[in-house]
Amino acid sequence: MNRKKFMLAITLLFLLSILLAGCSETAAAVSETPEEQSVESSTEEDVAPETEEAPVDSPTCRAIEFPDRFTLKEPQDIVIGYVKRFEWKAQQDTDFQQACNELGIQCVYGDDIPQLIDQGVSAIVQDADYISVDGIAGDMDSAWQNGIPVFVLNAVPSGMNHAYTVSIDYNQWAAISLEWMAEKMGGEGEMILVYPGEKPPYMEAIEEFFAKYPDIIAVEQKKEKYNTNDELQPDVVNFVNTYPNLKAIWTTEQMDRVYWGLENAEVVVEDYPLLVTGANTEGLDMWIHKVEEDPTFESIAVVDPAGVAYDAVYAAYYLLIGYSINDAALGGENCTTLSVPIPVVTSDNLEEWWAKYESQGVSYDVWLDEFMTPETILEQWFLEK
Repeated sequence: MNRKKFMLAITLLFLLSILLAGCSETAAAVSETPEEQSVESSTEEDVAPETEEAPVDSPTCRAIEFPDRFTLKEPQDIVIGYVKRFEWKAQQDTDFQQACNELGIQCVYGDDIPQLIDQGVSAIVQDADYISVDGIAGDMDSAWQNGIPVFVLNAVPSGMNHAYTVSIDYNQWAAISLEWMAEKMGGEGEMILVYPGEKPPYMEAIEEFFAKYPDIIAVEQKKEKYNTNDELQPDVVNFVNTYPNLKAIWTTEQMDRVYWGLENAEVVVEDYPLLVTGANTEGLDMWIHKVEEDPTFESIAVVDPAGVAYDAVYAAYYLLIGYSINDAALGGENCTTLSVPIPVVTSDNLEEWWAKYESQGVSYDVWLDEFMTPETILEQWFLEK
């Protein structure tokens, strides 16, 4: 009986040792370090199928492809048509003609694109703005179907990509003065924004500005159907009386009325809020007079150059004689915009700009202008032959 108990005990001990050995192996597996587990996991996951690899980046913009009716021209056979849309853009008309004269090519004027198509022009430069451009998109498409390149000034037609746009980047244009104000404000404080119009082309810049500077508060925004001609000057008086801590008034048009409103409110120059100056000789003249009253007075003027008409003529000319537009030069909403530089007037170069324009007199209608050189247009917008 004792022998049986002894053998039973031996058997139980043997079974217990087997169980303990199995548990120790399981514990060892579980006790792998997090680093070891991570290495094993990442090694398995990193071996991804080839079809899941990220595609190689490629340019997102492509030059416009024209139908077979588009033909290259000899310089003496080129005729470029121009559709003038706004009477107040006299400088733009002059810049257009200057480019034509420099190239020694024939340029004609028409009331609309269909009229110029009937005249058999080689290319068309179309004046426009963001409000009117969609209304002529059909005409631009008709020109394309006839093999006639169209270069639109200052606006991008939505929903079509058969015409090039020659323009500044309006979001950048707005951001320049907004960023200047933010820096001078120290990134905080109250400001007022005035930007009339339905869906202006710089809304993205405004939204990004307030996302970047949450401590800058827009106490009022005058937009959409706001009438700057009739309302802005008296409103400026109300602004400074209502908001004693107002640091800036940002406007996209009729900047002169901000100056006049501050004068009407009898605000001394030392206490002026930050403001944008109109990019014309009237604006520069006001700015200079304020500096004479207070040498520390600062402002900024951001130019929307009429010279885009000059640039567009050269772009059309180079395209017609066989140069191909560089995909990398294109951008904008439809990937069809050729952007031009944005001149900026600051306190540092105010005298330089005034020296260039003082002889033309003080006028709202004499706008600061600049255009690219023909060499720069060819180098930046086109591929080598």
